[in-house]
Amino acid sequence: VPEMEAGGAGHGIFAIGAGVNGKVRRIPLLARIDQDIRPTLTLEMLRAAYGTNTLITRRDAAGMQSVQMQLRREMGGGSFVIPTDAHGRLWVHFSEPDPYNTPYNTGRLYISASDILEGLVPPERLKGKFVLVGTSAAGLKDLRDTPVANRMPGVGVHANILESICSGEAAYAGAVQERAKTLIAEGAAPATALRQAQTSVDKRHFFLRYPNYINSAELFLT
Repeated sequence: VPEMEAGGAGHGIFAIGAGVNGKVRRIPLLARIDQDIRPTLTLEMLRAAYGTNTLITRRDAAGMQSVQMQLRREMGGGSFVIPTDAHGRLWVHFSEPDPYNTPYNTGRLYISASDILEGLVPPERLKGKFVLVGTSAAGLKDLRDTPVANRMPGVGVHANILESICSGEAAYAGAVQERAKTLIAEGAAPATALRQAQTSVDKRHFFLRYPNYINSAELFLT
């Protein structure tokens, strides 16, 4: 759609792959298209939200370790790091399935697009939020088998990916703060305590399952 192409802040891949048993558990954050490396939809949404044009991948001998986004100076600078497995995938920590097509949009995640177009949804419901547009119609073949629901709309999978990243980051930040408080109570200077806390708290524990073994195990199996 030319109008959407012209107004878009970026382009992300929205394809969702399943595991060997048909269930969606891990999602790649990057994909190769011919000779180009392209971000998936959720990563591109975060990049656009942070207003950065730079994505960096880190890897070791076993494969990828993380994807990083450089943050603008007005947002504090530094980088936003998303740990991945050796293949650049993120474990999706699915929340409890949210009902869709509910009267009066009582679900936590899903809102009727037609109700938005008809002005039936208060603007505050969407203000400051990530908004994904998708379908729940079976005929469009975008219902996915997940560990928590065997007919989850693909747009719901993407919403869970965003929640996994945001909640993982919040949990990591909370753990760093608690560790820094402990170090300060033990006599460390605040700046030193924060640096030590960021080093000692393993961020992978908040994003990956079995983080101590995931890269080495996959290297062995592949």
